[in-house]
Amino acid sequence: MQPDCAPCGAGFTTNGASGQAACTACPLGTFKAADGDGACVSCDPAYTTSEEGSSTCDILVPCAAGQYRVPGEATCVSCPAGSVSEAAGADSCTLCAVGTFAPTAGLTACQACDPGSTTQGEGASSCSTQPCDAGTFNADTGANPCSACPAGTYQDGSTPTACQPCGINQVQPDPGQSSCICAPGSYSPTGAGPNCAECMVGFYADQPGSTECNACPAETFQALPGQAYCDLCPPGSSTSGQDGQANCVAAEVFPPCDPGTVSNTGNSPDCQPCVADTYQAESGQTACFACPTGQTTAGLTGQTECVEDAPDACPPGTFNLASGGVEPGCQSFQLRGSCLAKSSSGSSTSWTAQPHSIAQPPS
Repeated sequence: MQPDCAPCGAGFTTNGASGQAACTACPLGTFKAADGDGACVSCDPAYTTSEEGSSTCDILVPCAAGQYRVPGEATCVSCPAGSVSEAAGADSCTLCAVGTFAPTAGLTACQACDPGSTTQGEGASSCSTQPCDAGTFNADTGANPCSACPAGTYQDGSTPTACQPCGINQVQPDPGQSSCICAPGSYSPTGAGPNCAECMVGFYADQPGSTECNACPAETFQALPGQAYCDLCPPGSSTSGQDGQANCVAAEVFPPCDPGTVSNTGNSPDCQPCVADTYQAESGQTACFACPTGQTTAGLTGQTECVEDAPDACPPGTFNLASGGVEPGCQSFQLRGSCLAKSSSGSSTSWTAQPHSIAQPPS
């Protein structure tokens, strides 16, 4: 007599075999929905089971890396170009950062841009081949933004991955420049490289970017080419008033000007006498002094001193009895009395009054 056989419950099966003492649980990813005989069925690809012996597929399968699942939907979607998902089970994709890109859909990592290129923003599917402007560079993969070339270097647009050092006789004091300028002591017609020439001896350029060199002023010199300054002549030497000299020569010694004479240097041979009403009591001087008030040189030049000024005599037609005939206080002469002058015409004679021919001072 056969014992009573019980049907397998949901999630369990005998896999079609007879004479089984127990039912076998459906493996993970399979299920059997009802009691009784029957085989386990594989879950839909988007789902799985949470455990063996399941009667339903109740768990969504995590999307693979490079994919994501829209919330509420079962289907996995590949991340579009410019974005990635690095791990399985993502419900969204991550945009590639600036300086990186994802060229196709379904990628798990962004790629760095090559040196000298970058992206214009996040989520790029490609890199710009030469985004760095002149004066800037990008030496690292994925670097952004482009960096300014440091002082002393330049980038003219032809080498976006590196800045170039300034050449001979060139300098660049500012960062982010596309060219270098002539260094102090050198020049070019434009003031910029690459063909900056040294100033020749006797000349200098004290500023960067000079378009010409300046002659050393008189009494200074420069014996070396390519200099930014001139040196003063040593004591006892001179350039004899000449500009642009490479050296100084021993100065000629001239005797000092005599008292009463002066020159621009205080020495001969260009000594000139002091003009009237000025004086100079010492030798070797460069200027004359005006006579003090009340003193004069009496119209003489080249004087070493001034003398007291004599009072002015009364002008013609005036007098001053109190001071002996000198200013101030001179008065005009006055007429006193008159004379009769005789005149005849035919048989008649007439007399008219005339002033004295000699004026007299008033009494």
